[in-house]
Amino acid sequence: MDNELGRSPVVYGFTVYDTFDSPVTDRDEMTVRGVRCRVDGEIARWRNPFTGQAKGSVITLKRVDG
Repeated sequence: MDNELGRSPVVYGFTVYDTFDSPVTDRDEMTVRGVRCRVDGEIARWRNPFTGQAKGSVITLKRVDG
């Protein structure tokens, strides 16, 4: 779908959902759907606020140029 300037939107990153104890760090890179990406910022590790049980992590990725 084109916007009012006649340009198509471009995806520059991805969000990956993983286990709470995922070994990924903020200095890692990975390939998603054939696109090389690096971790963008801190990894959000989520716990259930009522039980404290580890639930998962959210990893934001940014495309690596070149």
